[in-house]
Amino acid sequence: MSLASRGEAHATRAVVVAAALAFLAEGGDNSGAESVVVDVAPRRGATYLDLVDKLLGGEGGGAVRLRGDGPFLASSRTFTPGVGTPGTYGVSVPAVSRDEALAKGIVLVRNEPGFRYRSNAGFVNPSAHGARVLYRVRESATGRLLYERPLDLPPEGFAQVNDLLSPLGGIRYRLADLVVEFVATASADVCGCPAADCCVLPSPVFAFATTIDNDSGDSTFQLAQPDPLRGSSTTLPETASGLRLPTEAGAPEATPSSALVMNQPGPPTLDSTSEGE
Repeated sequence: MSLASRGEAHATRAVVVAAALAFLAEGGDNSGAESVVVDVAPRRGATYLDLVDKLLGGEGGGAVRLRGDGPFLASSRTFTPGVGTPGTYGVSVPAVSRDEALAKGIVLVRNEPGFRYRSNAGFVNPSAHGARVLYRVRESATGRLLYERPLDLPPEGFAQVNDLLSPLGGIRYRLADLVVEFVATASADVCGCPAADCCVLPSPVFAFATTIDNDSGDSTFQLAQPDPLRGSSTTLPETASGLRLPTEAGAPEATPSSALVMNQPGPPTLDSTSEGE
């Protein structure tokens, strides 16, 4: 399957905006990622086809970081040619500014019982230090906790958890809509403490989910929203230690897995619009 990303930028003031773009590849420290600077004409737009591959020299999944010397708007679309048709199908991803990152949030995930859909969740750390995300997957209709996992992100790191329901064995085919809750804190070295989960300093991240129709290949994108639940910004309700995944009759008990395999590149675009950044 051939995937490509198209990016657009539009300057909102009557001056040329110099935008620095960098690809934040999955699985590593991207704080030293090289930028490509492009000029966007006053009150004009610029379009970049196959943005990640041709302009930024990247491949696979990741995020695109944008920094400008003036305000601008941006968006992107990841797509693939249709099979047997002249068109394309894919998913549009809006730009988000740094102040929209969340230390505690919720992502709504569409699902239906059966085999038609699969969903992925992704996280981007916009900070120059490491972050740890604790995410929980719940059944939306009942609030039932399905499982929880920690996920460590390096500086300006990107990670995608593919097929959210894969740890659940046969249960997955009987589940409908899901909710992913998460909290994000700084990595242990920031706080100078010994354990991986000892730091409680909030460290906001971007979070999203994509749901793919297995029949058509079409996908949808859902950005995280703030979690309105009162309480500490670094804790989730009903925190359980030694949590075991639920099982049902006839379904094998799932075992924890921390493998991250990128099979649906869908880079969110990060748009920094503060002047002089």
